[in-house]
Amino acid sequence: MNILRISKAATAFSFFGVGCAWLSLVQMPAIRLRGGTEREVTMRSQDAVRRGFTFFMDCVRFAGLVNYDPRSHRPEVPEGPFVLVANHPTLIDVIAVTASHERSVCIAKNSYFRSRALGPLLRQCAYVDGGDQGPAAIERNVEEGLARIREGYPLLVFAEGTRSPPGEMLRFGRLAFEIASRAGVPVVPVYVEANPPMLTKGLPWYRFPSEFVQYRLTQLPPVEVKPGRRGAREAMAEVERLLRKRVEAARGAPNPPQPESANLETAR
Repeated sequence: MNILRISKAATAFSFFGVGCAWLSLVQMPAIRLRGGTEREVTMRSQDAVRRGFTFFMDCVRFAGLVNYDPRSHRPEVPEGPFVLVANHPTLIDVIAVTASHERSVCIAKNSYFRSRALGPLLRQCAYVDGGDQGPAAIERNVEEGLARIREGYPLLVFAEGTRSPPGEMLRFGRLAFEIASRAGVPVVPVYVEANPPMLTKGLPWYRFPSEFVQYRLTQLPPVEVKPGRRGAREAMAEVERLLRKRVEAARGAPNPPQPESANLETAR
């Protein structure tokens, strides 16, 4: 185990925590004090978070931990709002994908919203509280996701509901596709890859690879979603197939079926 790399990783994530607290408790109130409409406040807040996340990715790249520059990702996205759906192999996926897509909002864990450090930031950036994943919370997620789409924001959803095991991909929930179907917007699949695997489910942060991790986002063609539950189900199957094919190719072996994520039984 490389002590220097562990020290670098510990420093990077400690710095990230401090940076999030600064954004939430200092910069968010300062942005609100500048005035403007609620939408202007939200957009300035999202821009600040994106710059902060980009800076974090610069730090881990310069430290020789993770090789990814969000500025290098040039997404060709549809005009107007859409739903981003990505696989979720690592702990930093939210950071990297948010830094790479302008003014996107995400469905985040309820525990983050309850955090005194992160909660104000997430609310001011118009993120969606994932709640307890019960039926009432799921329906609220759908309604709030629709509201963000109507406001013109791309909505980011990790359809597995949690990080996947190394080299695998959990089955998708239908939340993202239900929202896209009701809103009449396309789904844009994003394939996330980290080689070698890092910060995966069940792996402690200090078990960081000794190699310089090559991290990459690959945007796939948009998938149109037809109205109704059948349309949502068909789109979910197609996007899951496209991303699973990438995961299997990267692993070099078939990916056995996984239990469906808790993200949705969502609006089924």
